[in-house]
Amino acid sequence: MAEMMFMKKDKAKFKLQSPFRNIDRADIAHFLTAFLYSFSAFGVILLIMQGLFGLLIALIVSIPLSLLVCSVAGLAGASMAKFFYVGRKPNWNRQEKFQGDLDQVMFFKRQGQYLKAMQKVNQMLEQEPGFAEALFLKAQILWEGYASVNGANRYLKMAEKCASKDATLRRWIVGYHKSINDRLKNQNYSDVVSGRD
Repeated sequence: MAEMMFMKKDKAKFKLQSPFRNIDRADIAHFLTAFLYSFSAFGVILLIMQGLFGLLIALIVSIPLSLLVCSVAGLAGASMAKFFYVGRKPNWNRQEKFQGDLDQVMFFKRQGQYLKAMQKVNQMLEQEPGFAEALFLKAQILWEGYASVNGANRYLKMAEKCASKDATLRRWIVGYHKSINDRLKNQNYSDVVSGRD
């Protein structure tokens, strides 16, 4: 019972501390700098005019003023950074956009992890349904990992249609399609010769 109460106290303490863990130290430094500037400016003036009561007013006014200054400065800085440094969005083609994903799929395929490769290639095809390289990889996974002739042929035909502009990729797709068909013909021929029909 005492252990449960101790655990509840620890959880409550953790919940109280967790919002402060996400605060950036640079933001705290900016706030303290703004606070010191505003408090020193108001503090000196109000100390001379009002005495210690003026110093208390300067303390109370400086906190929200510092928060306001930090917020405005942060927004202005972000806007200026977008305007001057970011410029226009990069104009990436499909290959550049999905290069990391393609590398992962090829790695999984080489390692024989066909399920992971299939999941990744399906994610790519959800984003870009006509992506010829992803369709070609899916056909390879279906053939090499699952021995699905119909699925491989279907995705090879789709990839061939989508790769009409890329002559090299189109040649690879046609060559892979031909190798599947040649292997099936050789397998059927060997089955007939050996009498395993």
